[in-house]
Amino acid sequence: GTAGEVLIDYGQNAVADSTNRLMLGENEEGTLGYEVYSDGSRSIPWSGVADSGIDINAEVSAEVMTVYASIPGGQTDAPNDSYNDTLTVTVSY
Repeated sequence: GTAGEVLIDYGQNAVADSTNRLMLGENEEGTLGYEVYSDGSRSIPWSGVADSGIDINAEVSAEVMTVYASIPGGQTDAPNDSYNDTLTVTVSY
């Protein structure tokens, strides 16, 4: 197979030079922090930094990769709203 790496960036709402992912409220009055992971136990954060992503070895025509997410509790200053972010996935071989 061919070795490669999958990166997920920190999103369009991240503060410059930060690795903290943020969702922005539709009313743009608040943010919620979150993280994406490569494992169901949410112990391996998915990095957007080259050479720190998730290694893959493509041996078939398609490979399914699941992305898990978590929103930490305690963000009580976030107003009631709908929150979203856009992430970019990069696959490098």
